[in-house]
Amino acid sequence: MKKSFALIALALSLSAFSQEEVQLNSKKVYVNSAEAILVRTNQTPETVEVTFQVPMANSICIRQAYTQVYAYSGFECGYYTGSRVVYYGRGLRRYETYSYPRQCLITQAYCAEYASSTRTEPDTMKLKFKNLAALGDSESETFRVIANQKRPDSDGVLYNITPVKTVVPYKVEKKKVLGLFNTTYVVELQ
Repeated sequence: MKKSFALIALALSLSAFSQEEVQLNSKKVYVNSAEAILVRTNQTPETVEVTFQVPMANSICIRQAYTQVYAYSGFECGYYTGSRVVYYGRGLRRYETYSYPRQCLITQAYCAEYASSTRTEPDTMKLKFKNLAALGDSESETFRVIANQKRPDSDGVLYNITPVKTVVPYKVEKKKVLGLFNTTYVVELQ
């Protein structure tokens, strides 16, 4: 019992140290993982672009199979062509030609087995510190950021931003302009 408790405590302490701590001292910051502790200092600009390396899962086809299906397709089956006589009265007539696609049996491929593939892609978010008091030389504030893919096979990323150690309580709001630009997260006083 004591050994299992010690192993759990060790695992939790190592996972806390595994997050990268990043100083926000420039307008653009790069993080080499999907999780980080962001540190705001007195040299942090009002708006910071943070780029994370986010694991993205996609479904890929690993085995194809083939099936026979009936199709009406002029491209694959050809066309029926014919002609008919059209009468106009007083003995006038004209020949019209027509064509329509034939029906035939074609072979069609489909994916019989899927697998998941994960790749790491950079994604950028903006963090805006709105109307916050300036920090002293030795003061700093920390925020935990976790980036996750919205759902498998999508390009969207969700960010979870929580203040960890701050001088005053803050709230973090997600702002998006017309859905066209990068998502901006605004940190402001509660």
